[in-house]
Amino acid sequence: MTRATVWFMRTAALMLTALLLSGCMGNSLGEVRATEPLQTGTFQKPYEQLAACAKERIETDSWRFGQPIVQSTQDANRPLIRVYAIYSRSTLFEVTFQPTHSTMTTVEYRRGYDGHGTQDQTWAIIEYCSRQATPPTPDAGRRP
Repeated sequence: MTRATVWFMRTAALMLTALLLSGCMGNSLGEVRATEPLQTGTFQKPYEQLAACAKERIETDSWRFGQPIVQSTQDANRPLIRVYAIYSRSTLFEVTFQPTHSTMTTVEYRRGYDGHGTQDQTWAIIEYCSRQATPPTPDAGRRP
């Protein structure tokens, strides 16, 4: 082998390794949480109902990249629900739901590096869920 061929092969191998490593390094959930929200809104809907509806719709909607893994957590220290979507080991986005009043919820959307194109669809889901009728409470039909 010539010296130029060896140099070319080494350079190609280094570039391929760098490319593969960069593809495997996605945003972690912690990195996404550390960013400022890209979109914030307040909705007249209890936060638990809004979060549950949004999680279900995010799980079942069709996404241009495929189906993400959708998870949610509830903060033990304060009333806060986090719904986040992961695809190919990268956090695409996280949406937080926090009550501001018994029937009002503040929602924040944060996007990861690989989550481009998810904001409009996710926010449309949240708006859809905010307009859905609140299910009646079990005691609503009873007379005192």
